[in-house]
Amino acid sequence: MPSAVGHDETGETSDEPDSAKPTWRPLTVLLAVAIVALLVGATYLVAGGDAFEIWDSTPDTCAVEAQASSVGTIAPPVASQTLSTEPILQWRRVEPPVDDPSAYAYSDLHSTDDGRVAVIVDEDGGHRLELTADGVEWEAHPLPQGVDPRHVHISSDRWIIVERALDDSGTGAGSFAFPRVLLSNDRGATWTEVPLDPGTPLFFEDGYMGTIGLHVAADRVLLVSYIWPYPQFAELIADRGFIDSTNDIEHLGLGTHSTTMWMRADESGEDAPVIEISHDELGLSPRQELLLNRWVAAVTSGPDGYVRTYSGDANGLSVTGDFDFDADLVSSVGTRDGFVLSLGERQGESRLFASADGREWSEVEVDPPIRTHLAGARGGDTVWAVIFGDESSTSFASFRCGQAPRTAAVLEGLAILRPHDPGLAVGASGLSVTVPIRSERSTYPDRLGWSADGIVWDWQTAVDAFGFEPNRIRIAVGDGFVLANVYGRFTEDHGWFVAEVP
Repeated sequence: MPSAVGHDETGETSDEPDSAKPTWRPLTVLLAVAIVALLVGATYLVAGGDAFEIWDSTPDTCAVEAQASSVGTIAPPVASQTLSTEPILQWRRVEPPVDDPSAYAYSDLHSTDDGRVAVIVDEDGGHRLELTADGVEWEAHPLPQGVDPRHVHISSDRWIIVERALDDSGTGAGSFAFPRVLLSNDRGATWTEVPLDPGTPLFFEDGYMGTIGLHVAADRVLLVSYIWPYPQFAELIADRGFIDSTNDIEHLGLGTHSTTMWMRADESGEDAPVIEISHDELGLSPRQELLLNRWVAAVTSGPDGYVRTYSGDANGLSVTGDFDFDADLVSSVGTRDGFVLSLGERQGESRLFASADGREWSEVEVDPPIRTHLAGARGGDTVWAVIFGDESSTSFASFRCGQAPRTAAVLEGLAILRPHDPGLAVGASGLSVTVPIRSERSTYPDRLGWSADGIVWDWQTAVDAFGFEPNRIRIAVGDGFVLANVYGRFTEDHGWFVAEVP
Protein backbone atom coordinates (compact mmCIF):
# COMPACT_ATOMS: atom_id res chain seq x y z
CA MET A 1 0.00 0.00 0.00
CA PRO A 2 1.19 3.56 -0.52
CA SER A 3 2.45 5.54 2.38
CA ALA A 4 2.37 9.29 2.86
CA VAL A 5 4.21 11.79 5.00
CA GLY A 6 2.69 14.50 7.12
CA HIS A 7 3.32 18.20 6.74
CA ASP A 8 3.57 20.86 9.39
CA GLU A 9 2.13 24.34 9.00
CA THR A 10 5.18 25.58 7.14
CA GLY A 11 4.98 22.77 4.58
CA GLU A 12 8.13 21.06 5.88
CA THR A 13 8.23 17.28 6.09
CA SER A 14 7.80 16.08 9.63
CA ASP A 15 9.21 12.98 11.32
CA GLU A 16 6.93 13.27 14.33
CA PRO A 17 4.72 10.17 14.73
CA ASP A 18 1.41 12.08 14.95
CA SER A 19 1.97 14.10 11.77
CA ALA A 20 3.44 11.29 9.72
CA LYS A 21 0.90 8.60 10.53
CA PRO A 22 -1.62 8.23 7.69
CA THR A 23 -5.27 7.73 8.38
CA TRP A 24 -7.67 5.80 6.18
CA ARG A 25 -11.29 6.19 5.22
CA PRO A 26 -13.21 3.75 3.04
CA LEU A 27 -14.10 4.41 -0.56
CA THR A 28 -15.69 2.27 -3.23
CA VAL A 29 -15.14 2.94 -6.90
CA LEU A 30 -16.76 1.15 -9.81
CA LEU A 31 -14.33 -0.04 -12.44
CA ALA A 32 -15.35 -2.05 -15.52
CA VAL A 33 -12.57 -3.44 -17.67
CA ALA A 34 -12.44 -6.00 -20.53
CA ILE A 35 -15.36 -8.41 -20.90
CA VAL A 36 -15.91 -9.40 -17.29
CA ALA A 37 -17.91 -7.95 -14.44
CA LEU A 38 -15.61 -6.22 -12.01
CA LEU A 39 -16.52 -5.32 -8.47
CA VAL A 40 -14.35 -2.57 -7.13
CA GLY A 41 -13.44 -1.38 -3.64
CA ALA A 42 -11.15 1.49 -2.85
CA THR A 43 -9.31 2.83 0.12
CA TYR A 44 -8.51 6.49 0.49
CA LEU A 45 -5.20 7.57 1.98
CA VAL A 46 -5.25 10.91 3.76
CA ALA A 47 -1.98 12.62 4.66
CA GLY A 48 -1.43 15.31 7.28
CA GLY A 49 -2.30 19.02 7.12
CA ASP A 50 -2.57 20.94 3.88
CA ALA A 51 0.83 22.31 2.97
CA PHE A 52 -0.53 24.35 0.06
CA GLU A 53 -3.55 26.29 1.27
CA ILE A 54 -3.82 28.33 -1.92
CA TRP A 55 -5.11 25.29 -3.82
CA ASP A 56 -8.74 25.55 -4.78
CA SER A 57 -11.42 23.46 -3.13
CA THR A 58 -12.43 21.50 -6.22
CA PRO A 59 -14.37 18.33 -5.28
CA ASP A 60 -12.33 15.14 -5.37
CA THR A 61 -13.45 14.01 -8.81
CA CYS A 62 -11.01 11.09 -8.62
CA ALA A 63 -12.96 9.60 -5.74
CA VAL A 64 -16.45 8.91 -7.01
CA GLU A 65 -18.42 6.98 -4.43
CA ALA A 66 -20.58 4.06 -5.47
CA GLN A 67 -22.58 1.31 -3.81
CA ALA A 68 -20.47 -1.60 -2.64
CA SER A 69 -22.61 -3.98 -4.69
CA SER A 70 -22.26 -2.03 -7.94
CA VAL A 71 -21.32 -4.25 -10.85
CA GLY A 72 -20.56 -3.27 -14.43
CA THR A 73 -20.36 -5.46 -17.51
CA ILE A 74 -18.89 -4.61 -20.89
CA ALA A 75 -18.58 -6.70 -24.02
CA PRO A 76 -15.95 -4.78 -26.01
CA PRO A 77 -15.78 -5.02 -29.80
CA VAL A 78 -12.98 -6.96 -31.46
CA ALA A 79 -11.02 -4.52 -33.60
CA SER A 80 -10.23 -5.47 -37.15
CA GLN A 81 -6.52 -6.02 -37.80
CA THR A 82 -6.79 -6.24 -41.59
CA LEU A 83 -4.25 -4.12 -43.42
CA SER A 84 -5.85 -1.15 -45.13
CA THR A 85 -5.65 -0.91 -48.91
CA GLU A 86 -5.63 2.88 -48.58
CA PRO A 87 -4.37 3.77 -45.08
CA ILE A 88 -5.69 6.95 -43.51
CA LEU A 89 -2.19 8.10 -42.57
CA GLN A 90 -0.09 8.92 -45.62
CA TRP A 91 3.46 9.51 -44.40
CA ARG A 92 6.01 11.82 -45.98
CA ARG A 93 9.56 12.52 -44.92
CA VAL A 94 10.24 15.96 -43.40
CA GLU A 95 13.24 17.85 -42.12
CA PRO A 96 13.93 17.29 -38.41
CA PRO A 97 14.49 20.10 -35.89
CA VAL A 98 18.15 19.07 -35.53
CA ASP A 99 21.15 19.56 -37.76
CA ASP A 100 22.21 15.92 -37.48
CA PRO A 101 19.06 13.84 -38.10
CA SER A 102 20.76 10.58 -37.08
CA ALA A 103 21.86 11.83 -33.66
CA TYR A 104 20.14 10.86 -30.44
CA ALA A 105 20.36 14.48 -29.30
CA TYR A 106 16.72 14.97 -28.34
CA SER A 107 14.13 13.79 -25.90
CA ASP A 108 10.95 11.86 -26.54
CA LEU A 109 8.19 13.62 -28.44
CA HIS A 110 5.60 15.36 -26.24
CA SER A 111 2.02 16.17 -27.23
CA THR A 112 1.06 19.52 -25.74
CA ASP A 113 -2.32 20.53 -24.36
CA ASP A 114 -2.91 22.91 -27.27
CA GLY A 115 -2.36 20.30 -29.99
CA ARG A 116 1.29 20.92 -30.83
CA VAL A 117 4.25 18.55 -30.49
CA ALA A 118 7.35 19.44 -28.49
CA VAL A 119 10.85 18.00 -28.36
CA ILE A 120 13.88 19.02 -26.29
CA VAL A 121 17.05 19.21 -28.37
CA ASP A 122 20.58 18.92 -27.00
CA GLU A 123 22.86 20.34 -29.67
CA ASP A 124 25.94 22.53 -29.89
CA GLY A 125 26.49 22.39 -26.14
CA GLY A 126 23.07 23.76 -25.19
CA HIS A 127 19.43 22.83 -24.86
CA ARG A 128 16.45 24.27 -26.61
CA LEU A 129 12.75 23.52 -26.91
CA GLU A 130 11.33 22.97 -30.39
CA LEU A 131 7.58 23.25 -31.02
CA THR A 132 5.58 22.42 -34.13
CA ALA A 133 1.91 22.85 -35.01
CA ASP A 134 2.09 20.78 -38.21
CA GLY A 135 5.20 18.56 -38.00
CA VAL A 136 6.94 20.62 -40.69
CA GLU A 137 7.64 24.10 -39.36
CA TRP A 138 9.42 24.34 -36.01
CA GLU A 139 9.68 27.17 -33.50
CA ALA A 140 12.83 27.19 -31.32
CA HIS A 141 12.95 28.43 -27.72
CA PRO A 142 16.16 28.55 -25.65
CA LEU A 143 16.11 26.81 -22.28
CA PRO A 144 17.86 27.86 -19.06
CA GLN A 145 21.49 26.96 -18.61
CA GLY A 146 22.63 24.59 -15.88
CA VAL A 147 20.06 21.84 -16.39
CA ASP A 148 19.79 18.77 -18.58
CA PRO A 149 16.02 18.69 -19.25
CA ARG A 150 14.22 15.61 -20.49
CA HIS A 151 10.63 16.15 -19.29
CA VAL A 152 8.40 19.01 -20.33
CA HIS A 153 4.78 20.03 -19.89
CA ILE A 154 3.31 22.81 -22.02
CA SER A 155 -0.12 24.27 -21.46
CA SER A 156 -0.88 27.66 -23.01
CA ASP A 157 1.63 30.18 -21.60
CA ARG A 158 2.68 27.90 -18.74
CA TRP A 159 5.69 25.71 -19.37
CA ILE A 160 7.45 23.36 -16.93
CA ILE A 161 10.69 21.46 -17.40
CA VAL A 162 12.32 18.92 -15.08
CA GLU A 163 15.72 17.30 -14.94
CA ARG A 164 18.90 17.17 -12.95
CA ALA A 165 21.22 20.08 -12.43
CA LEU A 166 24.49 20.01 -14.33
CA ASP A 167 27.83 20.05 -12.56
CA ASP A 168 30.08 23.12 -12.37
CA SER A 169 31.57 22.35 -15.75
CA GLY A 170 28.09 22.35 -17.30
CA THR A 171 28.69 19.03 -19.03
CA GLY A 172 27.32 16.31 -16.73
CA ALA A 173 24.48 15.80 -14.27
CA GLY A 174 24.95 14.37 -10.79
CA SER A 175 24.28 10.65 -10.74
CA PHE A 176 21.78 10.73 -7.87
CA ALA A 177 21.11 14.43 -7.44
CA PHE A 178 17.54 15.62 -7.04
CA PRO A 179 16.20 17.48 -10.07
CA ARG A 180 15.45 21.11 -10.64
CA VAL A 181 11.87 22.01 -11.51
CA LEU A 182 11.62 25.18 -13.59
CA LEU A 183 8.42 27.08 -14.36
CA SER A 184 7.69 29.75 -16.95
CA ASN A 185 4.42 31.66 -17.15
CA ASP A 186 5.39 33.60 -20.28
CA ARG A 187 6.14 30.91 -22.87
CA GLY A 188 9.76 30.44 -21.87
CA ALA A 189 10.79 34.09 -21.79
CA THR A 190 11.61 33.91 -18.06
CA TRP A 191 11.98 30.99 -15.68
CA THR A 192 11.67 30.53 -11.92
CA GLU A 193 12.66 27.50 -9.90
CA VAL A 194 10.00 25.57 -8.00
CA PRO A 195 11.43 24.43 -4.63
CA LEU A 196 11.46 20.68 -4.12
CA ASP A 197 11.65 19.25 -0.58
CA PRO A 198 13.26 15.77 -0.80
CA GLY A 199 11.55 14.77 2.45
CA THR A 200 14.62 12.88 3.65
CA PRO A 201 14.74 12.26 7.44
CA LEU A 202 17.87 12.14 9.60
CA PHE A 203 20.24 9.20 9.07
CA PHE A 204 18.96 8.53 5.55
CA GLU A 205 20.02 9.59 2.10
CA ASP A 206 17.92 9.37 -1.05
CA GLY A 207 19.39 8.57 -4.42
CA TYR A 208 17.25 10.17 -7.13
CA MET A 209 17.34 7.60 -9.92
CA GLY A 210 15.21 9.52 -12.39
CA THR A 211 11.94 11.18 -13.31
CA ILE A 212 9.20 8.87 -14.55
CA GLY A 213 6.42 11.38 -15.14
CA LEU A 214 5.64 15.11 -15.03
CA HIS A 215 1.99 16.17 -15.03
CA VAL A 216 -0.13 19.25 -14.38
CA ALA A 217 -3.80 19.48 -13.36
CA ALA A 218 -5.10 23.04 -12.90
CA ASP A 219 -2.48 24.70 -10.66
CA ARG A 220 -1.24 21.40 -9.24
CA VAL A 221 2.02 19.78 -10.34
CA LEU A 222 2.86 16.10 -9.94
CA LEU A 223 6.33 14.63 -10.24
CA VAL A 224 6.59 10.81 -10.37
CA SER A 225 10.10 9.76 -9.40
CA TYR A 226 12.32 6.73 -8.99
CA ILE A 227 14.12 6.64 -5.62
CA TRP A 228 16.78 4.52 -3.95
CA PRO A 229 17.08 4.98 -0.14
CA TYR A 230 20.40 4.76 1.69
CA PRO A 231 20.08 4.24 5.46
CA GLN A 232 23.11 5.42 7.40
CA PHE A 233 23.05 2.54 9.85
CA ALA A 234 26.36 3.17 11.54
CA GLU A 235 25.56 6.79 12.36
CA LEU A 236 22.04 5.87 13.45
CA ILE A 237 23.23 3.10 15.77
CA ALA A 238 25.88 5.36 17.26
CA ASP A 239 23.31 8.12 17.79
CA ARG A 240 21.12 5.65 19.70
CA GLY A 241 24.02 4.85 22.02
CA PHE A 242 24.57 1.20 21.07
CA ILE A 243 28.20 1.84 20.12
CA ASP A 244 30.70 4.51 21.08
CA SER A 245 31.99 5.26 17.60
CA THR A 246 31.29 4.27 14.03
CA ASN A 247 35.02 3.52 13.74
CA ASP A 248 34.42 0.44 15.89
CA ILE A 249 32.32 -1.25 13.19
CA GLU A 250 34.06 -3.68 10.88
CA HIS A 251 31.01 -4.81 8.92
CA LEU A 252 27.24 -4.46 8.87
CA GLY A 253 24.81 -7.22 7.90
CA LEU A 254 21.09 -7.12 7.22
CA GLY A 255 18.62 -9.49 8.83
CA THR A 256 14.89 -9.80 8.33
CA HIS A 257 14.07 -7.11 10.85
CA SER A 258 17.44 -6.51 12.41
CA THR A 259 20.99 -5.34 11.77
CA THR A 260 24.11 -7.29 12.71
CA MET A 261 27.42 -5.54 13.43
CA TRP A 262 30.81 -7.18 13.43
CA MET A 263 33.03 -5.06 15.67
CA ARG A 264 36.72 -4.48 15.24
CA ALA A 265 39.01 -6.67 17.36
CA ASP A 266 41.08 -4.90 19.99
CA GLU A 267 44.83 -5.24 20.45
CA SER A 268 44.43 -8.23 22.76
CA GLY A 269 43.64 -10.41 19.78
CA GLU A 270 40.36 -11.62 21.20
CA ASP A 271 37.53 -12.40 18.81
CA ALA A 272 35.60 -9.33 17.74
CA PRO A 273 32.14 -9.16 19.27
CA VAL A 274 29.04 -9.54 17.11
CA ILE A 275 26.07 -7.38 17.99
CA GLU A 276 22.56 -7.81 16.63
CA ILE A 277 20.06 -4.98 17.04
CA SER A 278 16.39 -5.25 16.25
CA HIS A 279 15.04 -2.40 14.16
CA ASP A 280 12.37 -1.95 16.82
CA GLU A 281 15.13 -0.96 19.26
CA LEU A 282 16.27 1.93 17.07
CA GLY A 283 13.30 4.12 17.96
CA LEU A 284 12.60 5.14 14.39
CA SER A 285 10.03 7.74 13.40
CA PRO A 286 7.26 6.52 11.06
CA ARG A 287 9.03 8.18 8.13
CA GLN A 288 12.37 6.58 8.97
CA GLU A 289 10.72 3.19 9.43
CA LEU A 290 8.96 3.48 6.08
CA LEU A 291 12.20 4.27 4.24
CA LEU A 292 14.02 1.49 6.06
CA ASN A 293 11.36 -1.00 4.99
CA ARG A 294 11.61 0.28 1.41
CA TRP A 295 15.36 -0.22 1.49
CA VAL A 296 15.07 -3.74 2.94
CA ALA A 297 12.55 -4.65 0.24
CA ALA A 298 14.80 -3.25 -2.48
CA VAL A 299 17.93 -5.15 -1.42
CA THR A 300 16.19 -8.43 -0.61
CA SER A 301 13.49 -8.85 -3.27
CA GLY A 302 15.10 -7.58 -6.44
CA PRO A 303 13.62 -4.17 -7.41
CA ASP A 304 16.23 -1.46 -7.79
CA GLY A 305 14.25 1.11 -5.84
CA TYR A 306 10.72 2.36 -5.43
CA VAL A 307 8.34 5.02 -6.72
CA ARG A 308 7.78 8.35 -4.96
CA THR A 309 5.42 11.18 -5.85
CA TYR A 310 6.01 14.88 -5.21
CA SER A 311 3.14 17.30 -5.52
CA GLY A 312 2.47 20.99 -5.02
CA ASP A 313 2.24 24.19 -6.98
CA ALA A 314 4.50 27.07 -7.97
CA ASN A 315 5.37 27.60 -4.29
CA GLY A 316 6.98 24.18 -3.93
CA LEU A 317 6.71 20.39 -4.19
CA SER A 318 6.85 17.89 -1.33
CA VAL A 319 6.57 14.14 -0.82
CA THR A 320 3.00 12.85 -1.11
CA GLY A 321 3.42 9.12 -1.62
CA ASP A 322 5.91 6.25 -1.47
CA PHE A 323 5.01 3.17 -3.51
CA ASP A 324 6.90 -0.13 -3.35
CA PHE A 325 6.78 -1.02 -7.04
CA ASP A 326 9.11 -1.71 -9.92
CA ALA A 327 9.76 1.66 -11.58
CA ASP A 328 10.14 0.03 -15.01
CA LEU A 329 6.42 -0.80 -14.99
CA VAL A 330 5.08 2.59 -13.90
CA SER A 331 2.94 4.90 -16.00
CA SER A 332 1.04 8.03 -15.07
CA VAL A 333 -1.36 10.55 -16.56
CA GLY A 334 -2.56 14.01 -15.62
CA THR A 335 -5.98 15.32 -16.61
CA ARG A 336 -7.80 18.53 -15.75
CA ASP A 337 -9.58 16.55 -13.01
CA GLY A 338 -6.53 14.98 -11.37
CA PHE A 339 -3.89 12.29 -11.68
CA VAL A 340 -3.81 8.52 -12.23
CA LEU A 341 -0.96 6.09 -11.54
CA SER A 342 -0.54 2.55 -12.82
CA LEU A 343 2.06 0.71 -10.76
CA GLY A 344 3.22 -2.70 -11.97
CA GLU A 345 4.86 -5.51 -10.09
CA ARG A 346 7.74 -7.32 -11.73
CA GLN A 347 6.03 -10.72 -11.78
CA GLY A 348 2.47 -9.58 -11.10
CA GLU A 349 -0.31 -7.31 -12.18
CA SER A 350 -0.79 -3.55 -12.04
CA ARG A 351 -2.45 -1.56 -9.29
CA LEU A 352 -4.25 1.70 -10.01
CA PHE A 353 -4.18 4.81 -7.82
CA ALA A 354 -6.01 8.10 -8.39
CA SER A 355 -5.85 11.56 -6.86
CA ALA A 356 -7.54 14.88 -7.50
CA ASP A 357 -4.59 16.88 -6.18
CA GLY A 358 -1.56 14.56 -6.23
CA ARG A 359 -1.46 14.53 -2.42
CA GLU A 360 -4.27 12.22 -1.35
CA TRP A 361 -4.19 8.91 -3.23
CA SER A 362 -6.96 6.33 -3.47
CA GLU A 363 -6.32 2.80 -4.66
CA VAL A 364 -8.77 1.34 -7.13
CA GLU A 365 -8.88 -2.37 -6.39
CA VAL A 366 -9.64 -4.37 -9.53
CA ASP A 367 -10.92 -7.93 -9.44
CA PRO A 368 -9.75 -9.77 -11.41
CA PRO A 369 -6.50 -7.79 -11.59
CA ILE A 370 -5.21 -6.29 -14.80
CA ARG A 371 -1.84 -5.42 -16.26
CA THR A 372 -1.99 -1.97 -17.78
CA HIS A 373 -0.04 0.99 -19.11
CA LEU A 374 -1.50 4.50 -19.12
CA ALA A 375 -0.68 6.08 -22.48
CA GLY A 376 -1.99 9.62 -22.10
CA ALA A 377 -5.00 11.89 -21.87
CA ARG A 378 -7.12 13.32 -24.65
CA GLY A 379 -9.35 16.35 -24.52
CA GLY A 380 -8.11 17.23 -21.05
CA ASP A 381 -10.10 14.55 -19.24
CA THR A 382 -10.17 11.19 -21.07
CA VAL A 383 -7.38 8.74 -20.16
CA TRP A 384 -6.37 6.02 -22.61
CA ALA A 385 -4.66 2.83 -21.51
CA VAL A 386 -3.30 -0.42 -22.92
CA ILE A 387 -4.51 -3.50 -21.05
CA PHE A 388 -2.29 -6.50 -21.63
CA GLY A 389 -3.96 -9.88 -21.99
CA ASP A 390 -2.22 -13.11 -22.82
CA GLU A 391 0.35 -13.37 -25.59
CA SER A 392 -2.35 -13.29 -28.25
CA SER A 393 -4.47 -10.26 -27.38
CA THR A 394 -4.39 -6.67 -26.16
CA SER A 395 -7.17 -4.24 -25.22
CA PHE A 396 -7.50 -0.46 -25.37
CA ALA A 397 -9.59 1.24 -22.70
CA SER A 398 -10.64 4.79 -21.96
CA PHE A 399 -11.85 6.31 -18.70
CA ARG A 400 -12.00 9.51 -16.74
CA CYS A 401 -10.56 10.25 -13.36
CA GLY A 402 -12.85 8.58 -10.84
CA GLN A 403 -15.15 7.00 -13.44
CA ALA A 404 -15.45 3.49 -14.77
CA PRO A 405 -13.13 2.67 -17.70
CA ARG A 406 -14.69 1.54 -20.94
CA THR A 407 -12.93 -1.11 -23.00
CA ALA A 408 -12.97 0.38 -26.49
CA ALA A 409 -11.50 -2.47 -28.52
CA VAL A 410 -9.70 -5.79 -28.27
CA LEU A 411 -6.85 -6.74 -30.57
CA GLU A 412 -6.84 -10.48 -31.14
CA GLY A 413 -3.66 -11.75 -32.74
CA LEU A 414 -1.76 -8.47 -32.34
CA ALA A 415 -0.31 -8.75 -28.86
CA ILE A 416 1.74 -5.91 -27.41
CA LEU A 417 4.46 -7.61 -25.38
CA ARG A 418 6.25 -4.53 -24.00
CA PRO A 419 4.50 -3.39 -20.79
CA HIS A 420 7.12 -0.68 -20.21
CA ASP A 421 6.75 0.77 -23.73
CA PRO A 422 3.53 -0.30 -25.50
CA GLY A 423 3.88 2.25 -28.30
CA LEU A 424 0.47 3.91 -27.88
CA ALA A 425 0.45 7.69 -28.43
CA VAL A 426 -2.57 9.86 -27.59
CA GLY A 427 -3.26 13.37 -28.82
CA ALA A 428 -5.85 15.86 -29.94
CA SER A 429 -6.77 14.05 -33.16
CA GLY A 430 -6.83 10.46 -31.94
CA LEU A 431 -4.61 7.50 -31.11
CA SER A 432 -1.65 5.93 -32.87
CA VAL A 433 0.03 2.66 -31.91
CA THR A 434 3.02 0.67 -33.12
CA VAL A 435 2.80 -3.06 -32.46
CA PRO A 436 4.88 -6.11 -33.32
CA ILE A 437 3.17 -8.96 -35.08
CA ARG A 438 3.75 -12.31 -33.41
CA SER A 439 6.91 -13.68 -34.95
CA GLU A 440 10.47 -14.54 -34.00
CA ARG A 441 11.29 -10.84 -34.01
CA SER A 442 8.18 -9.74 -32.14
CA THR A 443 9.98 -7.01 -30.20
CA TYR A 444 10.29 -4.83 -33.30
CA PRO A 445 7.46 -2.48 -34.35
CA ASP A 446 6.11 -4.11 -37.50
CA ARG A 447 2.69 -2.51 -37.79
CA LEU A 448 1.15 0.93 -37.26
CA GLY A 449 -2.42 1.53 -36.22
CA TRP A 450 -4.50 4.69 -36.28
CA SER A 451 -7.88 5.39 -34.69
CA ALA A 452 -9.91 8.55 -34.17
CA ASP A 453 -12.00 6.96 -31.40
CA GLY A 454 -10.09 3.89 -30.16
CA ILE A 455 -12.75 1.57 -31.58
CA VAL A 456 -12.24 1.54 -35.37
CA TRP A 457 -8.60 0.99 -36.33
CA ASP A 458 -6.73 1.52 -39.58
CA TRP A 459 -3.56 -0.58 -40.11
CA GLN A 460 -0.44 -0.46 -42.28
CA THR A 461 2.97 -2.09 -42.14
CA ALA A 462 5.93 -0.03 -40.98
CA VAL A 463 7.81 -0.86 -44.18
CA ASP A 464 4.97 0.47 -46.32
CA ALA A 465 4.73 3.59 -44.16
CA PHE A 466 8.42 4.54 -44.01
CA GLY A 467 10.20 2.52 -46.68
CA PHE A 468 12.44 0.53 -44.30
CA GLU A 469 12.18 -1.79 -41.30
CA PRO A 470 12.32 0.20 -38.07
CA ASN A 471 14.09 -0.67 -34.86
CA ARG A 472 12.32 2.04 -32.91
CA ILE A 473 9.52 4.49 -33.61
CA ARG A 474 8.74 7.55 -31.53
CA ILE A 475 5.29 8.94 -32.30
CA ALA A 476 3.31 11.96 -31.09
CA VAL A 477 -0.19 13.00 -32.07
CA GLY A 478 -0.96 16.66 -32.61
CA ASP A 479 -4.01 18.56 -33.76
CA GLY A 480 -4.49 17.47 -37.37
CA PHE A 481 -1.18 15.62 -37.75
CA VAL A 482 0.94 12.72 -36.50
CA LEU A 483 4.72 12.99 -36.19
CA ALA A 484 7.13 10.03 -36.20
CA ASN A 485 10.84 9.81 -35.48
CA VAL A 486 11.97 6.46 -36.93
CA TYR A 487 15.24 4.54 -36.50
CA GLY A 488 16.11 1.81 -39.00
CA ARG A 489 16.73 -1.77 -37.94
CA PHE A 490 19.35 -3.04 -40.34
CA THR A 491 20.75 0.13 -41.89
CA GLU A 492 21.77 3.59 -40.82
CA ASP A 493 18.55 4.88 -42.28
CA HIS A 494 16.69 7.24 -40.02
CA GLY A 495 14.08 9.84 -40.65
CA TRP A 496 11.34 12.13 -39.46
CA PHE A 497 7.91 11.63 -41.00
CA VAL A 498 4.58 13.41 -40.78
CA ALA A 499 1.06 12.37 -41.75
CA GLU A 500 -1.95 14.64 -41.90
CA VAL A 501 -5.15 13.55 -40.19
CA PRO A 502 -8.19 14.18 -42.40
